[in-house]
Amino acid sequence: MKYYIYIYLFLCSFILSQNKELRISSIRVQGNIEMTEQDIINFSGIFVNSDINAIEIQNAINRLWLLNRFKNIQIDLEESYGGVTDLIINVEEFPILNNLIFQGNYFKFQLFNFKKSKSELKKISELVTGTVLSDQKINMAVNLIKEDFIERNFHNIKVSYTVENVELNSNKQNIIFNIDSGEKS
Repeated sequence: MKYYIYIYLFLCSFILSQNKELRISSIRVQGNIEMTEQDIINFSGIFVNSDINAIEIQNAINRLWLLNRFKNIQIDLEESYGGVTDLIINVEEFPILNNLIFQGNYFKFQLFNFKKSKSELKKISELVTGTVLSDQKINMAVNLIKEDFIERNFHNIKVSYTVENVELNSNKQNIIFNIDSGEKS
């Protein structure tokens, strides 16, 4: 019986320690490039002079993840005297698409061989300038391009891509798709 009482007391103390409330005195955002500091704070749902606990911090991280704009999100607390805390939201944003570039053997000129233009391939990829470039979106574009080629009987299609930065200290990137269509079957 004593064993169950110890387990109960341990669980109660664990739950109470997780719900310790902290008063937020200031909020800072670090690592943002495209999104404003105020937008990130607003989407987090945490405000200055509010009391928060570990669950509310986790909910703030989840709300920011739902934006699908960040590779990484961390919230750090700097506790000062009297239970007052500074909150720091560290984010790493996904890059923004600057331009799509297509190259490869598919585009080499052959007489009487009807091919889709690069502008049509851009439409198929569903990537437009200004798109937030998550790995998921890039892989989806590769799959859409492959599906289009397979529908046109290019079953040995190989699509690879590279990403290049447009400028130093810029969050904009170009994607270069290299298309090896193989022979039509």
